[in-house]
Parts: sequence; C-alpha cells; structure tokens
Amino acid sequence: MLVQFLEYARGFEAEEPSDISLSTLLNRAIKAVDVVGKVDVEVTEDLFVSVRQGALIRALGNLMINALRYGAMPVRVSARRGGATLFLEVADRGAGLEPEQAKALTRPFARGNAARSGDGTGLGLAIVEQAALAHGGTLEFSKANGEFVASLHLPLSRLRPHS
Repeated sequence: MLVQFLEYARGFEAEEPSDISLSTLLNRAIKAVDVVGKVDVEVTEDLFVSVRQGALIRALGNLMINALRYGAMPVRVSARRGGATLFLEVADRGAGLEPEQAKALTRPFARGNAARSGDGTGLGLAIVEQAALAHGGTLEFSKANGEFVASLHLPLSRLRPHS
C-alpha cells in the first residue's frame, strides 16, 4: 500500500523517456506483475517509441491485475496505432462496469463494490490515469462485443515513434 501511495504522490513526470519497442513494453509489463501465460499479447505494428517506461509498465500492470481480479478470461493486452494515436489496451471478457462508473474509480482512493472487501488501496486506476497524463494522453473505458476495455490513448507526436 505504501509503495502505491508513494508512486501516486511522486507522479511520473520526473522519469525520463527512453526508447522501447511496443512488444517489449507489453512483455515487461506482463513479467512485472507476474501474469506470464495468463494474458494474451497483441501488437499490430511493433514500433519503437520514446516513453516513460516505468510509468507505462506500472499502468498496464495495474490494468492487467484488475482484469484478472474482476474480469473474466481471456485477458488481452494490446498495442495498436490509430491515426496519430497509440492505443495501449487491456481487455477482458467480464461484464465490466459502465464506462462512467469505471472513470469515477480513477479518483484517488475510490474503490468499486467488488474491491471494498479485498486487497487494494484505491490508487490503481488513479496511477494508470496519471501515467496517461504524463504522456499527454487519456485513460478511456468501453464495453462492446462482450469485452470490457481499458485503453490508454497516447498522442504519437509526444512519443517520437520510429521503426
């Protein structure tokens, strides 16, 4: 709990961006939260981007943990380009929340009903949103085709992508 609080309080602005491939970023996030073999990886175009790696690894890790804890298998983490935006997504086949309800959980210390009796600090989604903002992006939620999706929308112009 203390680690999450310190991460949230410190923010990610101080971390210097460095180059990494999208597939490496996703795989490092999977290893960081020890969910190897429990999450499918999908990278449509393996770009190199300049990002705050620690921030995005932490953000994706928090989203994967939430998907495995509150969602349903299979869980997928993906990276894709859409126009001038990079989408980093974590999707699961659970019922999920309504997007507005999920957005409300990005407030620090906010907890959903399913989390009230379990582990957690109420900072997970706040940290994810903070990581998105540190890259000039946003955190969005959606439900469609039997999937609940948490998505980081990051402007490619801020990430200096290259092949």
